[in-house]
This record gives sequence, structure tokens and C-alpha cells, in this order.
Amino acid sequence: MNQRRFVRDKVDDLGYLHTNAKLIWLQAETETYYDRPTNSYVCFRKKFNLPKKESEATVRVFADSRYVLYINGQYITKGPARSDPRWQFVDIIDVSDYLREGENVIAAMVLYYGYGTGHSIDSIPCFLLDAEIGDATILTDSSWVCKKCEAFRPNAPRVNGCKGPCEIFDCRNYEDNWMMADYNDGNWERVHTREVHRLSPFRNLLARPIPLLREEKIDAVSVVGIGEGVAVAEGPLERLHHAIKAECESMALKPTCEALPLRVPPRSSGERFVVLCVDFGKVLAGYLHFCVSGHEGDVVDVIFAEVQPPDLRPFVNGTTYRPISRFILREGSNDLQVFFNYDAMRYAYFLFRGDDAKLCSASMLWVTYPMDRTSSFFTTDQKLQKLWNISAHTLRLCMQDGFLDSPSREQQQWMGDARCQARFNAYLSGDMRMLRKILYQFAQSQDYEGMTCARYPDQNINWAPIPDFCLQWISAFEDYYDFTGDLKPTYDLYDHMIRAVRWFTAFVRKDHLVWDIPYWQYYDTGANALGQRSDYVVGEEGCACAVDNLMLLEAVAVMLRFAELLEDEEAIEFYGDYHQNLAEACKKAFWSEEKGCMIDCIRPTHPSESVSELVNALALLHLFAPHSPEAEAILENVFGKAANDLIVRADFYSSSTIVRALEKHEERECAIRLMLDLYAEALSDQADATSTWETRKLFRYDNRGNITWQYSACHAWGAIGLLLGAEVLGGVRYESGVPVLDDVPTIIPFQAEFCMPNGWTLICKTEDNKLIRELIREEE
Repeated sequence: MNQRRFVRDKVDDLGYLHTNAKLIWLQAETETYYDRPTNSYVCFRKKFNLPKKESEATVRVFADSRYVLYINGQYITKGPARSDPRWQFVDIIDVSDYLREGENVIAAMVLYYGYGTGHSIDSIPCFLLDAEIGDATILTDSSWVCKKCEAFRPNAPRVNGCKGPCEIFDCRNYEDNWMMADYNDGNWERVHTREVHRLSPFRNLLARPIPLLREEKIDAVSVVGIGEGVAVAEGPLERLHHAIKAECESMALKPTCEALPLRVPPRSSGERFVVLCVDFGKVLAGYLHFCVSGHEGDVVDVIFAEVQPPDLRPFVNGTTYRPISRFILREGSNDLQVFFNYDAMRYAYFLFRGDDAKLCSASMLWVTYPMDRTSSFFTTDQKLQKLWNISAHTLRLCMQDGFLDSPSREQQQWMGDARCQARFNAYLSGDMRMLRKILYQFAQSQDYEGMTCARYPDQNINWAPIPDFCLQWISAFEDYYDFTGDLKPTYDLYDHMIRAVRWFTAFVRKDHLVWDIPYWQYYDTGANALGQRSDYVVGEEGCACAVDNLMLLEAVAVMLRFAELLEDEEAIEFYGDYHQNLAEACKKAFWSEEKGCMIDCIRPTHPSESVSELVNALALLHLFAPHSPEAEAILENVFGKAANDLIVRADFYSSSTIVRALEKHEERECAIRLMLDLYAEALSDQADATSTWETRKLFRYDNRGNITWQYSACHAWGAIGLLLGAEVLGGVRYESGVPVLDDVPTIIPFQAEFCMPNGWTLICKTEDNKLIRELIREEE
């Protein structure tokens, strides 16, 4: 019997933190428990004396929604990590190097959104800090003081529905020394306090389960564009993005290559503005810092861009993509930064709306997940080398406080994206803590029927769930177990997994297939050579979709495996029958003898005519054994020489599924060939890509040639180079926490060190057309 179904860990083993600190905020915005200010920026301070410099000092801190922490004027960090407030993550920081004997001050600037975003769930405006400094304790309580930060404009427009406000920062209203110990805070007011454990939404406080992000300053490379645009009357500040969008359409830029500092050219007239485009050399994710000189009241707008469109003008979408910050200058020199809105960009477009300005410097505080070990890969194949390089870089950009779809437009933690990225990261750093965190977080999102959210933690509630992402969540437990050998998440969440599979049984018909799955059916965005998409993308009622059924087949197989590991006899019997019946039903319904492959869907009256790489890859992974007649036919008719222009090709999202399927069936050269073809445009010299894209094409155009949409130029679901290196060329896979080496041919010359889970490193090199491999394990 699986006792874990009936008992859970004792409370002392759950990792909950206790604190006597209070939640604090500005009194005027917390008069009642339902107060919800919007875009509220508040600064907090606490002075204290230390009789000596302590060698040990730890701070535990979080805020709703974002905080920037200082000690004695020195910047410490930003946070917190995204989490469900019911299980609120608390950052734990060693601050011993920042304290001194005598007077000290802890200071924080906090932004409360007042609404949910794609990375935060709205609760109440608050800040909490618990510091242990030697034998002393500093807690947020009524002795702290606070003040509204008037430098930020609370009526700024949001960047989009996934993110918070555009930062509109007036330097004239900002005191640079407010976080210093000798600053006079005599006119600041006492904070309002509130109990955290009894009278707040934060039921449980948990130590952040992933490390604090690493920060590194990266200087801009050069100014690569100079031009002008026509200024537009702005109207209300809330509609600033509409004015800037119109101004972008009027811009005319010329390529250049100049170093900073650079005197900004004069405007040709008062109705115009000057644009400088600054290049950082590659896409980076973080916070912009820059120094500019100008006159008091002059405005400098900054637009962040991952790529330069062909016309060199930045793309701003009025509804979903507004990567804008605004700065209003003091007289003379201004050291400026983006405090809260981290973004991904390669290019920063500076719009100068005054005269006699000078851009003195520009840099990024580059933010990444800290990797103690990082893989390396070298080959003489330039295309494959570039694909590996940009894959590794993209994964690092998208691996922040979660596995993010993109570090620019959305910054959301989607389950489908996360599963891809977790597998990639197994061969880049081997650190599986992020995947472990995600398994628990998506369990927190589950509704009573069993369906999980497509993205979480999240309060950008504008889309229905994606059922196949729920199935990806179940299958990710097997990924985690195979890479680590750790069954604890499965022990803890086994009943959640059962409920998720149970949700799909409501749509099972007598033929054992699931029909008419509701909600958002997101599988892939690929098309065939004629631009036609699969029937499973078009979608209609009265349809059994092969992707749904094959992904469900994988999830049921996962449940059967875990039922056996947990010795759950009842589940073994149920999932064993379920898997057998569903597998037979998939073969009967979706296999086409005429086409020699799987079709995409069936209807009561007729089968689908569309055939896709994705469906057939899923069949190779979960339905047909290597060397079976059906597998051989699929390899020939869908992925081989017999494939025709009507086959719906996979896009970047499904690329890892295609590679894993071909690798399983020992078609490694085919996998590399298809991936290099899929990524051909991104790998071209003209694209100058430094990260993997969301789709094959970055832009959509109208019939006049104007850009109507820009896809993300930094999307880690496409970081397929990491799998091509380790699994396809290196021949490694994991079983129950242990790496296994398969016999593989030498396809191309390469050498690599793959840093993998559980301390394993795979060293590969080719000599005399032979692959030489060595597995080494670091002792913990």
C-alpha cells in the first residue's frame, strides 16, 4: 500500500519558516484590508546600531509585488521569486559584508502592482524583512519609517497584460541618498503593520527553493543607428504607448558605428526628436543602466528591442508589446536605471526630446540563473556550432526565477515550455532544482476537477487552460525522476497526477479515444510547403485529435510506471488496461495504410487528410517500437525521402519532440539534417541571431509590407542545440538518476563536456572517426 496517499510529511519537515516580523506598508494605503492602490512605489528605512561588525548576518525578505534592497546605501538584490502567495517564497541573503560597526540602515524600495500579472498573483501591498545579525534581530515592525516615492508616475501604462507598468521616472523628484545611513528621515512617517501568519494571504512562508540570480554588468558595444522622428502630441500619460507607437512609424534611421560617450545631434526642429540605437552585441536579460547629460525637464524615452527590423525602426505594438521606459532629467548629469522592469534586449533605442544632450554610457545589469557548472561543445560544423551556442545562451536568458517562455514579451512560466527547457538544462548545467519547483507550483494551480493552469504562478487570467500542457506536467515527473532518481515529488503529488489523468476520462468514448477536448488546443505552429496548417491546429467540434490521444498515452504510461514504483496495485491494474486500450485505439483510428503514416485527427464521417511531423513523432515515441513496420514506414514517408510538400513541418516548439523520436529510432543524422533545415533562417548570416526564436519567421507583414507582429527573438523552447549535442551526438540518456551511454555512430567531429544531473560529466571527443566517451562523477 502507498502510505503517502494517506499521510504527508510532519510539519517540522515541510520547510515552513516562522517569523515575528510584521507586514508593513504606507498607512494611507492600508486603512482597510481591501485597499488596493495601483502602481504604488514606497521606500522603507530602518536605522540600527551594532556594537561591532558581525561575521554572520542573514536577511529573509519578500514583498508584494517587487522589492529592491539596500544596506548602508549599497545595492543588495531584487526579488522576490515568483510564487503562489499561499506558499510564499522568501529570499534568504547573506549580508555580512555590507554591515559595519556603529550606525547602519536597511532600506528597500517596493513596487506594489495592485493587479495580477503573468508572474505574480495580487494579494496585499506589503514588505517583510527578518534579519539575524549576530545575536541581534531586526524585524519589520512599527519602528520602521516609509515614504511614497514620488519619482515614479503611478498612471503609467502597463507594458502588457503579462507585466507591470512602464517605468516613468522623474529624476527631479528622486533623492539619491535616501538609502544612506546619514540621510535625515525625520519627515518620514511610521509604517502600518499587519500580522503575517494569522491575518494575511501568506499562509505559508518557504525558503526560496532556487538560488538568487547572478548579476553582471555588461557594457554596450556601440551606437549602430542615428536618426530622427516626428513627435506626436501625447495626451493622457496612460496612452503614452500609442503616441510612441505612432512616433516609431515616423522614424528614419541610418546605420552607423560610433562609440560612447556620444554627443546627441541637434534636432532639425522642435517638433522632432533624435534617436540613437545602441547595440549590446547580443540579446541580454536584465536592467538597463545609463548616464546622460541634459537640461532639466528634458525627456528621454527608451524602447527595448531584441532585434532590429529590416527598416531599423523599433517595433511597438499598441496592445501587447510596449517595452518602454521614460526618464525626465535634472539639469546636468543623470545616472539612470530601470529599477523593476527587467527586460530582454539587444538594442536600446534612446529618443531624445531636448537639445544639448550627451549619452555618456550604457550598460545592462545582466541577470541569469547561477550555474555552478556549464557544458561546452565544439565542432567544425559552423551551423551546428552556432545552433548549440545560441541554444545555450537562450536557455540562460529564459532561466530566471522560473523557466520563462521569453525574457521579453511575456516572462511567463508555461508548462509546455518548461518541460522543454528542463530537458535542455539537464545537459547544460545538470541543475534540476528549477524543474522540481515547477512540479509543485503547477500542482498548486490545479482545480478540483484535475485540470492545471497552462502557466503558473500567474494572474493574467485571459486564456483557458491548455490540456496538453497538463499532460506535459504529468510526463515531466518522469523526466525529473529519470534525471535525478528522486521520487519525492511523485510521492507528494501522486494524487494530483491521478486527478489530472482522471480529468481526461470525461471525454473518452466507447472507442477508448478522447474526443472534443475543450479549452485552448495549442500544439504547434508549423505548416506545410503550401502554408497550410494541420487539422489539429484549425480545430473543430466532433473531432478526435491524434496529439491529444498520443500525449495522453504517454501520461498514462508514466502513471503506470509510477504506480509500479509505489506498489499501488489498484492503479497498476487500471493504468495497465487504460494504456493497452488507448494504444490499440490510436493504432486503429489514426494509422493510414494508404499514406503509410499517422493522420492528424478523425471525425465521425471521415478521417483527416493532414499529416504532420508532430503526430508521427509522438507515435514513434509512444506507440511504435524501433524497427516495427509502422515505424519504418513513418521514417520513410514523413521524415525520409518519400516525404512530400503536404507534410506539416514542425516549428520550434515541437523540435525537441522530433529530435527525441528520431534519436529513439536511431535516425540521428536525419535529426540533425531536419533541425538545421528548420533553423536555416535563424542561423543565416543575414539574421545575425544571438538567441533562438519563437518561430521560423520573426515578423508578420501586411500587404503593404509593414510589420504587423513581431515574434519573440529569444524563446528557449527552441534551444534544441543542447539535445543535439548531448543526446544525438553524445548518445547519453538518463534512467532513474543514472546516465546510460547508447552505441552511436560518429556523425561529425566534435569534442564536448556535458554537465549533467547528479554530478555527472560526460566528456566526448572524436578521433579517427571514432567517438571516445568518459563518464566522470563529482563526489558530493
